[in-house]
Amino acid sequence: MQLRSFALQRLKAIGICLREGFYEEALILLYATIDALAWLSLPPEKTNTLRSDFKQWVETYMLPDSSLGCTSSDLYSARCGLLHSNTAESELSRGGDASEIYYSTNDRGGVMINLMANTPQPAKIIGIHELLRALQSAIEAFENQLVTDSALSTLVESRLQHHFLQARSLMR
Repeated sequence: MQLRSFALQRLKAIGICLREGFYEEALILLYATIDALAWLSLPPEKTNTLRSDFKQWVETYMLPDSSLGCTSSDLYSARCGLLHSNTAESELSRGGDASEIYYSTNDRGGVMINLMANTPQPAKIIGIHELLRALQSAIEAFENQLVTDSALSTLVESRLQHHFLQARSLMR
């Protein structure tokens, strides 16, 4: 299945970034992967992923079996902060609708924090590797649902046809 190939490639890229100490880049790939997976599971009439779609995918597949200690709003806020301004801050955290997420890196004393934090909600610290494990479990749960939900499986397969294809021989 094309989904397995996509997921393995993304997880491998995230792993390479983590091994090399590129933590922010790994997180960007991680959040982009969640976005892409949420898009795959949208109803057929929807073409754009919204905040609610990201959160729904996280609530359905990622949070139930994790011990992350955060909400889907916290993760969406973290995604927005990192992707749009390379910070922990977002409109949601500044408005008190989500906690900022800081990340522990498993390095000696390694924690990515925002030194200028002044938000209504207390920040939460999540291990990057723990977040990656939660994504891996979520991908497995999503794949398992595709086995039992033929309509979703057909939709995902159809949407996967829109993903980039590495066609090196066509470029020569």
